[in-house]
Amino acid sequence: MFRIINDMVENNLESMISVLIPAYNVQGKLDKMFESLINQTCKLFNVLIIDDGSVDSTFEIIQKYTEKYSFIHGLTQKNRGVAYTRQRLIELCETEFFIFCDADDYLDIHTIQWVNNVIKSHEVDIVIWGYRLVRQNGEKVILRRQLEQGEHVKIEWEKLHVQGLADLYWSSSCNKCYRKSVYAKPEKIKYQTLMEDVCFNIEYLSRCTKMYVLEKALYNYVQIGTSLTRIKQNDKREDISDALELYSKMFILLNLSYTNEKNENAVYILNRFLWLIDRAKRINDNYMVMEIKKSPIFNIVKSKCGVRVIKVYRTYYFQKLKTIIKKVMTALRG
Repeated sequence: MFRIINDMVENNLESMISVLIPAYNVQGKLDKMFESLINQTCKLFNVLIIDDGSVDSTFEIIQKYTEKYSFIHGLTQKNRGVAYTRQRLIELCETEFFIFCDADDYLDIHTIQWVNNVIKSHEVDIVIWGYRLVRQNGEKVILRRQLEQGEHVKIEWEKLHVQGLADLYWSSSCNKCYRKSVYAKPEKIKYQTLMEDVCFNIEYLSRCTKMYVLEKALYNYVQIGTSLTRIKQNDKREDISDALELYSKMFILLNLSYTNEKNENAVYILNRFLWLIDRAKRINDNYMVMEIKKSPIFNIVKSKCGVRVIKVYRTYYFQKLKTIIKKVMTALRG
């Protein structure tokens, strides 16, 4: 059951933007996130946060802020997972534009100001910006990507998007401002349980005609913690089977939506299939290994990669070997 703390209608009638936040067991990190919202230089926005059945004091902290600040609205629900929670947040959002923020990350205090300026002066379907990686030692690394600041049409970004699907810049939902009407038509985009951000962005970006890029790093991605979006799931046959179906659908969607003479789509999906095979081997599930290798999409992908398939395999397993060596060296030093 949902419990509504504040009436969504009462505040910020001029606002065009909602900040949507899924939260789960983040009691020690909420204050930092809320401070970044309260201190925004532009106040024309609303906040909607859903506590996804936390077992700590997350919801009590949310209540404290909703009682003090009328632009912050909170709900609680039984634990349903990040995909369901993000979908619910979008459905409850009453503004034309929305931004996601994870509860253990935080925004730059100028984020709303910059985004609001763009959507008022440019007729775009999405705004995208850089982000900072905030590491455990406090180090901050600013990450941006290939497009210059300004307005871009689809042909300028679609190839970069496909090549960088595994990259946080393109795959994350938290460094973008979405238009709800694009999300809703011709039908609502459904958040998937697995790879939810990647799948959502593939479909959303395929619907866009214009994008505005801000070179500034306006989102702080904290690389610690146990946020709802970063909890590692145990490998199960059902999860691997669901992912196999999902990657097959992703390949079909990519080929329908993006022109791709060099088959970067196939290279990306082949890498994901290799990752699935590794997961199946990790739990000694030879049946799923064979199911993946027999998959029609897996064989189509291999054929589309052509002579490059050997290079894809070599690159994938070389990176895997490097990771293993790094872990062994770290253990030996310890």
